[in-house]
Amino acid sequence: MKNFDDIENEVNFRKEWMENYKLKTPSYYHIERYIAKLYEVIKKYNAKTEEAQNDLIIVKHNADILNADLAGELKSDYEKRLVRYRDKWINYHEAIDNVQKRFLDIVKKDLT
Repeated sequence: MKNFDDIENEVNFRKEWMENYKLKTPSYYHIERYIAKLYEVIKKYNAKTEEAQNDLIIVKHNADILNADLAGELKSDYEKRLVRYRDKWINYHEAIDNVQKRFLDIVKKDLT
């Protein structure tokens, strides 16, 4: 069984985020890898308590929605190199960060 630090390291994309944030056109593929990895880790996590299991349902659902929406407007804006892409990228990344934070909060509480 993995401990909290192992799980946290598995979904930590902070360094890559900083590198992309500095760019005029951040990488779409960074976002794609980030949500895919986060969604995979969330799906694999087996909660110990019923409360954590219930909370994970909502987090999985949110991650699934973000994962499904990824190929839509954001990818299209990236391919067309539209000016609004960078702002959307930042907003999308923040949404994924919120899912990640909520997931890690659940894991931390579940493992203590």
